[in-house]
Amino acid sequence: IERLDTPTGSAYISIDETAENNIIVYPGANFEITKEQLLNHEDLFKEADYCLLQFEIPMDIIKETIYLCKKHHVKVVLNPAPFNASFEAKLLEDVDFFIPNETEFLQILGADLNRDYDLDYFKTKGQEFVAQYGLNLIITLGSQGALVVKDECTLIPAHKTKAVDTTAAGDSFIGSFLAALSKGKNEFEALDFGARVASKTISRYGAISAIPYMKEME
Repeated sequence: IERLDTPTGSAYISIDETAENNIIVYPGANFEITKEQLLNHEDLFKEADYCLLQFEIPMDIIKETIYLCKKHHVKVVLNPAPFNASFEAKLLEDVDFFIPNETEFLQILGADLNRDYDLDYFKTKGQEFVAQYGLNLIITLGSQGALVVKDECTLIPAHKTKAVDTTAAGDSFIGSFLAALSKGKNEFEALDFGARVASKTISRYGAISAIPYMKEME
């Protein structure tokens, strides 16, 4: 943890009557991370199996982090949230797991966000994407679940629950997916665990406060 005078980053969240959220983010100190700070803690990369990144830090820091991961044989997991149009798709060549939600994936494709797209569209475009970049692609599709894109596409269904607040659904899904992978679960077991955790998270109000402890999932 590095401390400085810039205020801590924060998010302001509104929730509508269908439990969907709209978030305004103030990056604050998150955007003050420097390459020197990364290099000062390079030993952390030597000990890691996975590094999870998203877009709430500067793009040049993301690039440098991916470089350090490749240097130390750490698997890179990238969640492109919130979407940043300055992202260079070439970086995906060094990503092991790419986990966008459906809107983020459409934005990366340059698709029209005002249209409706069915599951077959995501399967077809997803397979083209995997062929181009040679990575593991998982597209989260809200209440439909998560689409694992390989030569054959597999839909990991969402666990049914009464949603009251979808904030942190994606974060809890991805974090618990990686936690399960790190404990030796296979990819599909880990994804199902992630779906269970996300289901529990959206049944409660809040972000961090809504994410369950492991004992609640046993």
